[in-house]
Amino acid sequence: LIRIREQASDPVVSFGRLKKAIKEAERVLDRIPKAREKPLADISLTGEIFHMEEQESSSENIVKELAERGLHPVKEVGIGHYLDRFEVSFWSLLWSFLKSLDPFQYNEERELAKAGGLRHDSGGHSVETIALFERILEKRSKGTQSPSGVVVMEPFPCLPQIVSANLIPQLMGRYKDRLPWLRLIFSDQTGRAGIITRIEAFTDLI
Repeated sequence: LIRIREQASDPVVSFGRLKKAIKEAERVLDRIPKAREKPLADISLTGEIFHMEEQESSSENIVKELAERGLHPVKEVGIGHYLDRFEVSFWSLLWSFLKSLDPFQYNEERELAKAGGLRHDSGGHSVETIALFERILEKRSKGTQSPSGVVVMEPFPCLPQIVSANLIPQLMGRYKDRLPWLRLIFSDQTGRAGIITRIEAFTDLI
């Protein structure tokens, strides 16, 4: 791999040699033994955006811990989900202004959150959390493919996510579903051992 990297980093390397180096790297990587060919299940990660972006929260890498147990974590909240809202151009600014004038504008996330019981945006990405549960539970009720569990990450004490956590059991009761979900609350005193134990128990539910 070191030799292949040196070839690929050569500033005068031709496109054909670069393509050949990439294929050779893929063959080398394919020879590495795999624990499994595909993950056991997809897990959605949601919660307060700062903890979602700082995956090393309280010395704990949630994504790594889930992946090591054969699960595929999918981040549902993050900076990337908002980049399209800040595109600076004349047409995007004009469109944003026109949408603000429309009292009947449709917002899918808010409509899903309302269906889940959150009628007002309490902040802290609570709308995204309830909308995600509503979307997953609705898919499961129809028998379509959906994540097998949800991990909610939040700081202590995050009032909007506390509101969401109280609505989730009611939402599951309405769908008569027991979707496995794990609520992780982080503070300066959060210990690694406690987080690992809860992740292990959550993995057993999956």
